[in-house]
Amino acid sequence: MRCRSSQRMIYKAVQPLLLFTLLMFGLIPQSQASKPIILPPDSYNQSITRYISILEDESGTLSMTDVLKPENQLRFMRIHTKYLKRGATDSVYWLQLSLHNPTTEPRPTALTLSNPRIDVADIYDITDPAKRQRLEEKHLRATRPQAHSYLLQIGGHSTATFLIRIKTDALLNTSIELKSLDQFVEIEQRINIITGTAIGWVMAACWYFVYSWFRYRYPFSLIGLVFSLAVFVFIPAWMGLLHTSWGFSQVVNFRLESISICIAAIAHVLAVYWLGWHSRRVRQTILLLITPFLILIPGEWWMFNSTQEVAISTVLALCEIILLIILWFGQSERRHVQPFLFAGVLPILTGTLLTILNNANLLPLDVINEWMVVSLSFVGIMSLIMTDHKINLQSDRKHDSTTHHGIPPALLTQISDELRTPINGVTGMYELISDTPLSPIQRDYADTMSLAGKDMLIMAQEIADLARLQTEHFSLEYKPVATAELVAKSVAHFQQEAHRKKVELVVDTANDFPPRVKADASRLQVLVHHLMTQMLAYTENGELSVYVSYYLGPKNGVRIQFRLSGHISRHEALKGMLRILKNDAPVNWHDTPRLWSQIVVRDLIQLMNATLDLEEMSPRSGSITLFVPAEQVDFNQAEEEERDDNLNGLRILIVDDNASLRSVLEKRLRLWGVIADSTYSGKEALAMMRNQSAMGMPYDFIIIDHDMPMMSGLQLSERLQADDEISPKPASLMLTGLSVSATENAARQAGFVKTIAKPVSGNRLREALVDILPLRRQSSNRSSR
Repeated sequence: MRCRSSQRMIYKAVQPLLLFTLLMFGLIPQSQASKPIILPPDSYNQSITRYISILEDESGTLSMTDVLKPENQLRFMRIHTKYLKRGATDSVYWLQLSLHNPTTEPRPTALTLSNPRIDVADIYDITDPAKRQRLEEKHLRATRPQAHSYLLQIGGHSTATFLIRIKTDALLNTSIELKSLDQFVEIEQRINIITGTAIGWVMAACWYFVYSWFRYRYPFSLIGLVFSLAVFVFIPAWMGLLHTSWGFSQVVNFRLESISICIAAIAHVLAVYWLGWHSRRVRQTILLLITPFLILIPGEWWMFNSTQEVAISTVLALCEIILLIILWFGQSERRHVQPFLFAGVLPILTGTLLTILNNANLLPLDVINEWMVVSLSFVGIMSLIMTDHKINLQSDRKHDSTTHHGIPPALLTQISDELRTPINGVTGMYELISDTPLSPIQRDYADTMSLAGKDMLIMAQEIADLARLQTEHFSLEYKPVATAELVAKSVAHFQQEAHRKKVELVVDTANDFPPRVKADASRLQVLVHHLMTQMLAYTENGELSVYVSYYLGPKNGVRIQFRLSGHISRHEALKGMLRILKNDAPVNWHDTPRLWSQIVVRDLIQLMNATLDLEEMSPRSGSITLFVPAEQVDFNQAEEEERDDNLNGLRILIVDDNASLRSVLEKRLRLWGVIADSTYSGKEALAMMRNQSAMGMPYDFIIIDHDMPMMSGLQLSERLQADDEISPKPASLMLTGLSVSATENAARQAGFVKTIAKPVSGNRLREALVDILPLRRQSSNRSSR
């Protein structure tokens, strides 16, 4: 009995020790759960928040040495979420992570934390117990998504461990990411481009309101100007550019951000108040909405950041709710513009509520939250612009009903001239940007910007012509023009839109078309551009071919035929537009201002003694012909003939699934003395090349379409390069409907010597063939040896 009693006593004494040991074994894996993060071998950009351990120091007194003690190491917990969110807190947070470099060479990497409102974000290298140190010189300046960035160097085949100390009096909400340096730089470039574009757009809105104020003298324009100026300050402050690019301190940056929000909100309230509400209670309610924002502006100097953030978001949401109710149910003197302000208040309210829910960890919207706030500013500006424009239109109608006068022609001319300056600035910036290293997406954005600039130049030309037409001081400038090239360039301008709508653009020129004709180049370009715009706007999944010829008769001139095939949506509406251009449906821009562009083109056609014939228009096909009187110009073709002789006798194979394009290219090549064959199939093309090589008459060139069914142009070129039965290899040219810059690298890797944008003109194709002809001859000489 004594033995059993002693065993029980021993068991009771050992039991707490066993429980403590089991508990320690349970805690230790938890504290060591954060395994090293392996650096990927290539370019990378990944969130690592969920792989990091966190320790909350509620007292804020722990030092790095204290944190590294075993008892504190056991307190580290995995985050397990994509974003670190702790709301408003006074605690200090310690983050611990390890990075492993599996390669032999040392590798740099960028560690980034979003949210510039984090006051303190210090990083410590604790890899070597003897050299634990704070990395002060490793901090990089970056914008909001990468507000706190560190350049870390990880040695080859080694693991580095770091501690990050975070403290803020704002809402703690951040994402921790690991990026290669190229990704870090690319993100900064993209943010700067988008932010710069946004700021430029806001500046344009400011100039609009300035012009509207001087033109109409309505206080609403000044309200819109104040709102736009507040947004002009808010966007760079929100993105952190005031600190990173312009040298402002973080405190000043945050204060300007909050103050600009309050000023924009006050301007928005005043815009609603200016509509002139019938109810006195409604007017008083709207004015009372300004009071909280007037209190919040000086509160920036004495309120905590977290309190200020919550207060601004809450007050803004309540304000927008009240404005929404007033605009929906209230009656104002300018009720016709209430829907425009309502359309601006509704998304702002929705976005504000989503931001509040996101900050409160009730909705996971961090991916869109960064840009949603900026987008709401644009919504507010657009609603104010539309409201101001509607008010101005009503004023113009009242003015026209009493004076029967239109816009002064001198003003139109001035607007046209002033528009050209910023437009030329945009196109000039495109030329500068295009000479710098850009990613394919960035280059596509730049190409789109260039196309938009050219469209705006055409519009400025139409505005200037409208002024000249009103004053009847219109004169044409006849000069020698390479009309075929002008038409080809005008059509090529629409290639991006045509590719989006799956419309094949084909440009064909008659064999006897003169190199130069005497015409007004700018006005002819306006006509072609406008007709292409109208034809392409109503066409999908088909083909739009443009045939240019010269007519000899009682009246010599250029004939440009536009032929549509495919699906023509609303063909009756298109027919109606063409009837306006033919002057079969008389209209004037006073009664139908939205048709001013068509009216200008109609008058241009008449003043140029041109004609527009509508030959056919149905849901599946259509055809119109523009005839412009023009005389031939004597031109020395010796240089071109010398270049043509270089192509005489060459064998060229055309591979394209579009029969019209094959026919145009064959005709053009045979005109230069080229032996041309064509096929629609990649498999048949390979068989034809094998056959020609076996007979000892290989093709010198092959022209391949980029986008073909079954076998794409890139796949065909790769199979051609790998086929040993085809020798020597023909020089490959690719025709693409996409941007050349976006496809050139892939084409070069597939074996293409040159890439040409569609629709291809005769001169561009000939120049490309002549340019690569020496390379082809060198290849043939090596094969013969």
